Amino acid sequence: MVSLADSSRPVDLVVLVEDLSRGRELEAVPGPEYVTRLLDGVPDRLAIAHYVRVVKQEPQLWGLIHAPGGL
Repeated sequence: MVSLADSSRPVDLVVLVEDLSRGRELEAVPGPEYVTRLLDGVPDRLAIAHYVRVVKQEPQLWGLIHAPGGL
């Protein structure tokens, strides 16, 4: 999954299984259910822009909370 993300390819079930098959690594995992569970919690591509905004804002919010006088 890291390799897919590092190469700017989508991290989804189809691409992950294809990549594992090409690298002859699919046989090493405990089955398709395992591969499916790996993707639990991975942001949907349609929502990724929202997640990026949230992550970028988090340090700013922590700065406000911990500033003298706080929130």
